[in-house]
Amino acid sequence: MWALLCTLLLVVAVDVVAIWATPWAAVIGPVLVVLVLLGVPTALLALAGLSRAPDLPLPALLRAAAWLAVRRAPLTLLSLVVLAGWGMVCLAQPVAGLLGVGGFALYVLWSNSSAAWTSLG
Repeated sequence: MWALLCTLLLVVAVDVVAIWATPWAAVIGPVLVVLVLLGVPTALLALAGLSRAPDLPLPALLRAAAWLAVRRAPLTLLSLVVLAGWGMVCLAQPVAGLLGVGGFALYVLWSNSSAAWTSLG
């Protein structure tokens, strides 16, 4: 699961570097941003979904996670804000970010993903 997300982020980073100074950047840039903004919450929801439905095939799990990421937008946005905040704290103060804020951030990410799956029934 994480390998798929890392591959997506690597492809997006290479594409951003490739189109940076071209006229196509205004067209392709927003598409790449949407890919990242949907890919990260989908991976988080899919990881939480693995514990709820371990027998579900991977394509079905990813489709359900992507659907949940879009349909439960407030939880997705909160997860993205917490993830971005955690990243900023880790860049500014690595020890405090990893040791102090890490548990809180992971708990919020897990609880948001779990609440989204619970809403399915």
